[in-house]
Amino acid sequence: MVPMHRVGSSCFVRLAAFCAVLTWLLSLTPVAFGQSSSSPAHRTTGFEALAADAESAREAGRSDEAIRNYRGAVALRPEWEEGWWYLGTLLYDGDHFEEAIPALRRVVQLDPKVGAARAFLGLCEFETGDYADAYADLESAKELGFADSPDAEKVALYHLGLLLNVRGEYEGATALLVGAFGPSQFTEQVKTALALALLRAPILPAQIDPSNDALIHAAGETAVLLANRDRDGALRAFEQMLRDYPGTPYLNYRYGLALIAAARYQDAEDPLREETRITPRSPLAWIALAEALRGLGQRDGEQAALRRAQELASGAGDPDYSQARRYKLDRGVATKTTSSSNSDLGGRAPSAVGFDEAARRAEQAQRAGRAEEAALWYQNAVKLRSTWPEGWRQLGTIQYTNGRYAEAIVSLEQSVALAAKQADTWTLLGLSEFETKDYKNALVHLERGRALGLSGNATAVRLSRYHLALLLNRGGDFDRAIDVLIPVISPGALSDEIQFAMGMALLRVAALPEEVGAKQRELVRKTGEAGELLAESRYDRALPIFENLVNVYPTALFLHYAYGDALAATSMYDEALSQLRAEVKLNPASALAYLRQASIDLLQHQSASALAEARKATLIAPDSSEARYLLGRSLLDEGDIPAAIHELETARRLSPNSPKVPFNLARAYARAGRTAEAQQERSEFERLNAQLPGQRDSYGDRAARGTAGETAPPQPSN
Repeated sequence: MVPMHRVGSSCFVRLAAFCAVLTWLLSLTPVAFGQSSSSPAHRTTGFEALAADAESAREAGRSDEAIRNYRGAVALRPEWEEGWWYLGTLLYDGDHFEEAIPALRRVVQLDPKVGAARAFLGLCEFETGDYADAYADLESAKELGFADSPDAEKVALYHLGLLLNVRGEYEGATALLVGAFGPSQFTEQVKTALALALLRAPILPAQIDPSNDALIHAAGETAVLLANRDRDGALRAFEQMLRDYPGTPYLNYRYGLALIAAARYQDAEDPLREETRITPRSPLAWIALAEALRGLGQRDGEQAALRRAQELASGAGDPDYSQARRYKLDRGVATKTTSSSNSDLGGRAPSAVGFDEAARRAEQAQRAGRAEEAALWYQNAVKLRSTWPEGWRQLGTIQYTNGRYAEAIVSLEQSVALAAKQADTWTLLGLSEFETKDYKNALVHLERGRALGLSGNATAVRLSRYHLALLLNRGGDFDRAIDVLIPVISPGALSDEIQFAMGMALLRVAALPEEVGAKQRELVRKTGEAGELLAESRYDRALPIFENLVNVYPTALFLHYAYGDALAATSMYDEALSQLRAEVKLNPASALAYLRQASIDLLQHQSASALAEARKATLIAPDSSEARYLLGRSLLDEGDIPAAIHELETARRLSPNSPKVPFNLARAYARAGRTAEAQQERSEFERLNAQLPGQRDSYGDRAARGTAGETAPPQPSN
């Protein structure tokens, strides 16, 4: 969910820019370039030399020199379209957006039909905050098409979607983004844009208050479910969001629309009436309510709702800018809420000290170990310059270290809003939120810090991974918790705590450690010990621990599953299946043991047995991508190609980023004679597979085969 703060700093955008430039230039004729340099009518010694030097410098990567020569060349020959193009795109790639705009405008003047020039002009205008012109040029680029620059298409459409949101055209933004990126290329940036559209928030991603990130994340995931036509999953997601974030404007409205789309008109009525109370000045819920009442055959109620909608529409303004205030970070609040205590600031009054001096004194005090004095000077420095991200970060760090977590959150939110790529700052924000029990935002921010690449010392890395694993466990994402913990399994800080968290993950206890009952703690600890040994591939020591545990705790849920899974990892399939069957007897409502049995059967080429187990898993967990995938694999091996294709397509919809699904779907399409679709799936497999990290040599890499919602309740303490 990290916002695309600056277009020019994105690797994706740079690659797209390069490809677009190359593709477009290859399509240009000598006439479009103002004729070739060898044309007698245009031979100019000074121009020819500058053009040649510019090209040479550009190809050698000497951008500043190339820009200088292109400037000189187009000054001599203003009709030279190629020169203006290279000048504009080189300036764009160097983040010199204001300077790039005149050059790209000149390209548009020389050839108004070039979509690439319109696109990059719009992107530059976006970066300079000229959103009106950016919208006009990006819209023109879309209308002209991207045949001459297909690699720039997604970049341009993404930013056009952002601007549609800002203009309050949420449905248009959603349609544009879904069409451009669905179903399998919804990056975190695109999910954020879709979330803003779903919540009807007319702001840019970079303006989001980090305290809203968990809500934005949930809305983005829900928007993707809607985009992928996973109606049941989307409805469940809406229900969870309404439990987590009651009273959120337009959330009941979108839930009501989803229910209407499912023809559940009676169910839609209550949330839509609730929306009319939450957003009393908006006609939207009344319009949707009229549709629900029409579906119920209540004509009088429908007409009354439409009349009310018409009354509100006559005086309503769109977008609803109160939504902007709700989701946008207020940069002025933090400087007002910092401590007003300025005692003992080195004998100088804060009002008499400028920013540079305050920053110098803050850094000096911090180096000397005078943390409180440093904090006071940092407070005064950020009051003088609220756009100083490092000052906010250092202030937040001191506040966190001193246990002032709420204050740390305020400071760190300001820092990440100004410097969104700082992994350590996101991590510290997440740790602070964990301490204040804001677990949803803590999870989002710790995940973001990890994704950006935490660069702290070993203890800091262990601390962040441990807390992230606790939150994943709490949310039922146990296999990912195990993957997070494996790299920090070693003697050192938090070793006992990490072991306990590992045990909770293996036993699928959806709680925090302090919530585990006294009777269960020894089981969790010993299971964690076995899990750590497995992670280090020390199966000879881990398996006996499991064997003893299943004898001492024969009815513990998920213990037989964990033991069977470990046995399967050592290819002891008969023993593994015995433990998995024991799990089924204890825990028949869980799909996990069936899934693992099916995967073992497929490894042993027993497709009929795998098919039976996969069917049982699918009945228990119909929305499990893993169940659908294993069912599809089994059907494929059994030769039922149409049914296999159906199940694998369902698995792809439920898990669009799993490379194993398109790999086997390609096999199924090929066997059905659907050659073009098979090739498309092979390409998708290669794309997704290239994004995966290297395979582990240990017990890790389990997340791909997990099933959400498999939890064992913590036992109460005695």
